[in-house]
Amino acid sequence: MMKSLQFDFSTVRAVTFDAGGTLLTPHPSVGEVYAEILRGYDIIRNPLELESAFQSAFSSISKNPAVLDPDEREKDFWRQVVRETMKESPIPTSQFDNIFINMWDSFSHADRWRVFDGSHEILKTLRDRGYWLGVLSNWDQRLHSVLEETGLSDLVESVVISVEVGVEKPDSGIFRAAETMSGMPPDALLHVGDSRHHDLVGARDAGWSGILIRNDEGPADPPSIGRLADLIDVLPGPRSPAQEIV
Repeated sequence: MMKSLQFDFSTVRAVTFDAGGTLLTPHPSVGEVYAEILRGYDIIRNPLELESAFQSAFSSISKNPAVLDPDEREKDFWRQVVRETMKESPIPTSQFDNIFINMWDSFSHADRWRVFDGSHEILKTLRDRGYWLGVLSNWDQRLHSVLEETGLSDLVESVVISVEVGVEKPDSGIFRAAETMSGMPPDALLHVGDSRHHDLVGARDAGWSGILIRNDEGPADPPSIGRLADLIDVLPGPRSPAQEIV
C-alpha cells in the first residue's frame, strides 16, 4: 500500500483531470494512425519514424498568437506539427490539405484513443465518495466528442478546454474557469495531470492542490503517484454532509 500520509488533501472536495496522458492516450500511437491514413493515399511511411518525428515536432512548435480565432489557431498549430513531422519526406502539396483534414477528424473519435485501464472505475469511485469531478485540458473542441464516445463525459460534471476559455494551462485563467463551474474555493480543488509544468505548477499558481501522474516513469518526488489508480489511496473516503466546505 502506498504511503498516502505524505499527502494532505483533507480540504479537497472537487477534482479535475487533465485528458491526454492522464485519462487517455492515442491508440495505437500517433505514428501508427498517421501511417494508416497515409496508406490510404498510397503514401508509405514507417510508423516508428513518424512517431519519433511527431514527438519532436509537437514539443518544438508553438501556437501562433497572430492567429486570433482560437479554433483556427489550433488547426494552424496542428498543420505545422504535421508538416514538421513529414519534413524528411514531405507530403505532396496537392494532397496535404485532404490528408491533414483526415488526420484532424480522425482524432476526434474514440477509436483513435485508449482510455487508461481503470479510469472509468476511478471516476465512479470518486463520484460515489462525493467529489465534484471535471476535466481541465489544453485541447480543442474535438475533446467533447472523444469524451462522449469513450463514456468519460458521463462521469464528470464539467469539461473545461483551453480553446473555449481562451487561455491554456498553466495560466491561472483556465483554472479560474473550472473553479467557477465547481462553485468552490481554490483550497477545495485538486488538479490531476501528467505535466509538471502545465498541471502541477499551474494548479499551485492558482491556489489549488495538484498531483502529478508519472505513469510509472520519472522521479517519485511528491506530490506524485505512479498511476491514476493510486489516486484512490490518496484521497479520503466518503465524506458526510457535515464535512462539506461552505
